[in-house]
This record gives sequence, C-alpha cells and structure tokens, in this order.
Amino acid sequence: MAAYKEIAITLLCIALPVGLAIALLIFRDRRTLRPGMSAAERRRAIRDNSERTTHWWHLIVLAMIFTVLALNLVKTRQQAWQRIGEAAIAAFLVFRYYRKRSEESIHPHSRGGGPIIGP
Repeated sequence: MAAYKEIAITLLCIALPVGLAIALLIFRDRRTLRPGMSAAERRRAIRDNSERTTHWWHLIVLAMIFTVLALNLVKTRQQAWQRIGEAAIAAFLVFRYYRKRSEESIHPHSRGGGPIIGP
C-alpha cells in the first residue's frame, strides 16, 4: 500500500505544476492577446510571452533541483563522493543556465531570418 501512496504523491507533484502552467498560459493569453491585434502585434506578444515563460520555467526547475538535493541529503545517508557528484551536477546546470542567459542578452536576435552578412 505504501508504494501506491508514493506513486500518487509523485503523480501529484508532476500534475500540479503542469496544471498550474496550463492555467497560467490560458490566463496570460486572454489578458495579453486582444481580438483587434494585427498579426505582427500578436506574434510579438506571443514571442515575449514565450520568452518570459521559458525564463520562469528554468528558474522553477532549478529550484526543484535544489529542493530535491536538499531533501535527498537529509533523508539518505550517502557517501561523500555521491554528495559531491550531485552538487557538481546542480552547479553545472545553474552555471550553464546563467551563461546561456547572458549570451542571449549580449547577442540580439536578427529580425531578417537569416545570417547577417557584411560589416
């Protein structure tokens, strides 16, 4: 019976963020996308919304990783090399995320759809 409780809790932990994300996306789209918008305005609003949503999902996933690591360290008695390995993986994910974010802010996306040629 304990296995069913663990499965139910796991499914709840998965379903809750997904359900909240769906509700948030529906609410956000109804608030930001108006019927009288032109196609360009609609694309720009959708792009901005998608970028913001991706940013927040990355932060939420990082927070989940650290929460799981903290709970795992408290709950189990692991050897030191396992703890160091988990901390290294978490640090790698954090630094990779922030490096990609800084590269995106330095290099703006081209609007022409292709590579920029010339000086």
